Amino acid sequence: MRKFTIFLLAAIICVSICGCNNASARGEMAYTAIKNENEDAGVVETALRYDDDTDALETAPIVDETNYMAIMCECCLTGDVERGRIAENERNNKIDANSLSESKISFDDLYELSKVITSEAGSDWLPMEWKMMVGEVVLNRVASVEFPNTVLEVIHQKGQYSGASKLKNLTPYESCVEAAARLLGGERLINDISVVFQSNHRQGSGTYLELYDSYLGYTYLCYSEHPEYYENQ
Repeated sequence: MRKFTIFLLAAIICVSICGCNNASARGEMAYTAIKNENEDAGVVETALRYDDDTDALETAPIVDETNYMAIMCECCLTGDVERGRIAENERNNKIDANSLSESKISFDDLYELSKVITSEAGSDWLPMEWKMMVGEVVLNRVASVEFPNTVLEVIHQKGQYSGASKLKNLTPYESCVEAAARLLGGERLINDISVVFQSNHRQGSGTYLELYDSYLGYTYLCYSEHPEYYENQ
């Protein structure tokens, strides 16, 4: 009887040790699966996870923490249009997959708006507010019935932006890319879409704001000649 008791205790201890080792092995296998998927693919939607409570393998979501907006801005500075468009697509997919409230932003719009802000108000001593208001006038025109309805068409509309012909080979400044990104993301300073003129002389139906720089002179932000078009907007 004593020998049987000793044998039984030894068997119990052996089973316990094996069980722990197996659990440890299963946990290590799951960790390796997650690690390898991330290293090989960069970003994955699901990965294997070992759940100690259920003693089973299950899928768990992997959050894509890539800042695609930062990549798009970087591509504006380097002129890498192809990579910028890929980042735009990935960002849009991320917004859809996670039901995010962020605005979808076209890389081409970001790039072109950054360039025109650089052309019109790129001087490094000009404040960010000045740069953003220049860009906001462009977006006001896009939203207006008086002008074309895309950023590219507004900027290149004949007789409007004098420096538009030189934008193709222009590298935008970082502060101007930031201004464009903030505007396309929904930020506004003027908050009046009837302000559709930005020039060094007065025009339209009145002046919204007069800006002055000792080197560049005056810049006027002016209302449309047809304010009645904007009464219900």
